[in-house]
Amino acid sequence: MKKVQIVEKSCHREGLKVQRLRHFFEANGYEVISDDHDLDPTDKYAFPLQNLNVDPTADIIVLTTCGFTTAIEDGDFNALEVINQKKKPSARVIMGGCLTNMNPERMEKEFGGPTFNMDNYEQFNEFIEPTVRYEEIPETNHMMNTERFFIQIQDGCSHRCTFCSIWKAGDSVSKPMEQVMADFHRGIREGHKKIYILGESAGSYGLDFGANIGTLFDEILKVDADFQLVLEDISPWYIPKCFEQLKELARRNKIESLHSPIQSSSPRILKLMGRLCDMDVFKKQFKEIREASPDVTLSSAVIVGFPSETREELEETIQYCKDLSFDTVACHMFSGRPDTKAADMADQISEEEKVYRYKRFKDQFEGITRVDPNQRPIVEGTAKASV
Repeated sequence: MKKVQIVEKSCHREGLKVQRLRHFFEANGYEVISDDHDLDPTDKYAFPLQNLNVDPTADIIVLTTCGFTTAIEDGDFNALEVINQKKKPSARVIMGGCLTNMNPERMEKEFGGPTFNMDNYEQFNEFIEPTVRYEEIPETNHMMNTERFFIQIQDGCSHRCTFCSIWKAGDSVSKPMEQVMADFHRGIREGHKKIYILGESAGSYGLDFGANIGTLFDEILKVDADFQLVLEDISPWYIPKCFEQLKELARRNKIESLHSPIQSSSPRILKLMGRLCDMDVFKKQFKEIREASPDVTLSSAVIVGFPSETREELEETIQYCKDLSFDTVACHMFSGRPDTKAADMADQISEEEKVYRYKRFKDQFEGITRVDPNQRPIVEGTAKASV
């Protein structure tokens, strides 16, 4: 039996597609080799490279990628280097995912082999001789190593944050609401208590067909069942579109966690980021959600060292996060991504200063800061900037 190993360095928002890919290979007679050391896909957080074991018996190795930051992208190519060193000589390597869209030039220069992107997994029909084609494999709501039930409500992003290149993977496309609710009801029938709502830009759900995510929550509020939602990537400017529904869901104890990435609290920096939002309104609404359900987990994300950001503006963001008492905060150092406005902005912050700010932020939220493992070597290997 032929063997395939899938090295999943893409984030869990692509996890359902990757799981479907596993089913595709299994349906075509391949043994799918596990690479994940029983890691929960929602906890692995950019797949630390030390967890990568290349199976020397694999005939095909598929590397799925993420391009959110330069450090994560570098981690993808470091994984490729490890794969090439440890695979058997005849093994084929297929590399793709978001990075194929975000940095095709580097993919061609440093890989140059067969690729796929996040929207054309059907390309795998060309990589093997399938008896069952990829599009014949049913979509799934399950991932490895977790009992949670996942619903992918949309893909892509139509917003144009100046630091982000996720939009290069495609504009936001929402799953029809009747399909989302059919998935939801199936999860309830199967006895799932935790329903994980996935999307590259989940807050934009429905805008491409004249609705919004609040409309979806209205439908969920009609469901009389024992469940809790895990809500990710509802950016601050989308919260007002669904605030009343979120507050009611929280009051009924129907939200386990809610993630809304603020990136900064400075109006000047947010304007430069292309993320116009009334942060006073956001703070008020998030506090009301907390009051409606004190047990809800509220999380966010922050970028430090954005071009021209001052230390005073960093301190404003630190205080803002303290005022909201986030349960977890992901912290990333700014990195210029290909074809983004922020990469070419004036007043770029030095790497040493970014490290200082990263450590400063992390020290203020000891125990609750989610640290990107791909950036950890940069932090540990660079001298701290002077105060």
